[in-house]
Amino acid sequence: VGLPLPWLLYCMAKGKAFDLGAQGSKGIASSILLLVLMLAGVIGAIMAMRWKMTKGLGVVMLIFYVLYVIFYLLQKLPPNCDASKVGVFQLPF
Repeated sequence: VGLPLPWLLYCMAKGKAFDLGAQGSKGIASSILLLVLMLAGVIGAIMAMRWKMTKGLGVVMLIFYVLYVIFYLLQKLPPNCDASKVGVFQLPF
């Protein structure tokens, strides 16, 4: 239930229409694809470990999470952003 129910009630009470708009739906297909691939990877990793929680499975889950965060953040970079000049990837030596 969480956030959608109060949001739905608010929209119904105020008479506002549901609209993601052009900006709201930007990149939604790639986000859904990333979610489905991550879900398949997690289920596959659990099956490969024979449904047992091991240190190896924990490492795999951590790697999946780091990859998900990296791909998501790269997706959200502005189109004209040069990743080599962002500063996050530069270390002062």
